[in-house]
Amino acid sequence: MLTAPAAAQSDGTASEFEVETALAQQIVAESVSAVEFEELVFSSIAQEMVQRRAAMTNPTIEANPPLSKILDDWIDERMSNARAIFRAHYPAIRLAQEEFFVDTYTTDELREILAFVSTPTGKKYVRSHAEVRSNPAVKAAIADFAVKIAQSDSPSVDELSERLAGYMYSAEEGELVQAE
Repeated sequence: MLTAPAAAQSDGTASEFEVETALAQQIVAESVSAVEFEELVFSSIAQEMVQRRAAMTNPTIEANPPLSKILDDWIDERMSNARAIFRAHYPAIRLAQEEFFVDTYTTDELREILAFVSTPTGKKYVRSHAEVRSNPAVKAAIADFAVKIAQSDSPSVDELSERLAGYMYSAEEGELVQAE
């Protein structure tokens, strides 16, 4: 296990930050490869594109193969473009992941995480954790929660409007005053 950047290892002067950075880099590298991470990201994007394609479909398009091909080609172009953008931004994503680990965990915790994610079980956990978040049932449960939150806010918004309506701005006094 690498515990410090190579230059710092030779003279033993690695700062704690350098050690933590090296550990974070290893954790990210061990967790999910760039290709695996791209596939995890794009599996959910592909599902959304399939849904988008279905929403755009109508009998005229389906009965006309050239129109259907135009739509399919457009979706393929969007996916290709999205992949190119992802690949260009992946180094920044990876750096942000590394910075998260350095900012969140101590050196000892980073060593423990690296030890875990280096095992087959750790690798499986990291991959399944991403899959759990993109699982349709989990997404649906989260969406249902968001809807319930939005519904619970509706009366609050009405109440807030009523409270605000109880006040008015007094140009004479230059301040809010309670309406009579």
